[in-house]
Amino acid sequence: MGRSIIESVKLLAVLVFALPAIAAGLDMVFLRGETTMGAALVVIGVLMILVEKYIDSPFDLPGKLTGKAVDTVIKEPEEIDESSSE
Repeated sequence: MGRSIIESVKLLAVLVFALPAIAAGLDMVFLRGETTMGAALVVIGVLMILVEKYIDSPFDLPGKLTGKAVDTVIKEPEEIDESSSE
């Protein structure tokens, strides 16, 4: 499914912050030898992109988890075919 214009702008805004963090982290790891701080920046940048892609708003995650828990606990009753009982 394609993205709307608003979703594309939101992704672009996240990429504006995430890609420089990833680039700085890679620079620190490979060129300066600062592996801890560099790896942390790369992880933060990747998490920013993943959160934007998979979580629409901060309130969506608890709702999705609650929905899965309710679906697991409560089973839908099977419909009885009344035409076969006649």
